[in-house]
Amino acid sequence: MDPAQAARQMIDRVSGLMGQRLGARGATLAERVESRARVLPARVREAAAVLVGIEGRLASPRLARQVDLAEARQAQDICLRYLRRAGRGVRWGDFARNLLARLVLAVLVLGGLALFLRLRGLI
Repeated sequence: MDPAQAARQMIDRVSGLMGQRLGARGATLAERVESRARVLPARVREAAAVLVGIEGRLASPRLARQVDLAEARQAQDICLRYLRRAGRGVRWGDFARNLLARLVLAVLVLGGLALFLRLRGLI
């Protein structure tokens, strides 16, 4: 298989999953990554940026011959590992975990403040 064609398939797969799992909008991977950049972890964002760079090189036949498939495959693996588990259920679980952590922190801070005021004799 032609390296440019293999890279195009990798990019299309990641782009499709981003649209399906994260609701990313846009026709190209670059537009989809830009639309959901805040949701993506830094490592996945960097791997997606590598794929976006490769996508830009694929537009030119001369530059398409210079595509490094090992780099593209590694970036695709990082993106797919995240996107396979990403979805509504995972985002809901993350939201619930963050909310619970905030509540626990608030209770600890208020408890510490109450203890401090009690020891000072103010309550």
